[in-house]
Amino acid sequence: MGDDLDFAALLASHLCHELAGPVGVIVNGLEVLADAESNSGLRTDVMGLLGEGAASALARLQFFRVAYGLSTGLGAEVSLADTAVLAEQFFAQGRVRLAWAPPLILVSKDLSRLVLNLLLVAGETLPRGGTLSVSLEPDVQLSVIAKGTHIRFSELQAGALAGTTRVAELEPRAASAWLAGALARTRGSSIVVDEGSDQISLTVQLG
Repeated sequence: MGDDLDFAALLASHLCHELAGPVGVIVNGLEVLADAESNSGLRTDVMGLLGEGAASALARLQFFRVAYGLSTGLGAEVSLADTAVLAEQFFAQGRVRLAWAPPLILVSKDLSRLVLNLLLVAGETLPRGGTLSVSLEPDVQLSVIAKGTHIRFSELQAGALAGTTRVAELEPRAASAWLAGALARTRGSSIVVDEGSDQISLTVQLG
């Protein structure tokens, strides 16, 4: 029970952190908008920022609803193409680009969650931006690959993926890594990390 409560707190903290940015943009934009009644140019700029903030907040909520939640409104299987759309919208306004054309197949909800959480982990290894791609052979292997300069993969992430670090010792930003590792372990597998100078791959055997 203790680990469950600690992990729930991790997820809550991470979600709040992820939403604070776009919501802050909206709040600040509304404040500026209130003082810009006579400046049509400024109002246009602010409305654009408000739109971006709202779109970012919505994309994050939709992404985390599937990545972290039970998504009870979905069926037992989901379209991998829909999973890719969630990821594309999530990364759309950052320096990390998703370069992935998924096969038009249905996958289990847990496999969709595993893909999204591995994308989060891989994205965090790209502090200066880069590209993310997914390689999936159903019932065989799943790999998420990050390419960019100055790849950064921490011991915290490694311990979270492997499940060797206690939940109480993790930081909120490691929530996705811990959940990805747990999802892999429910399949009787583990996540293999292959790290190079400008690329890192996270691979799970699905068979």
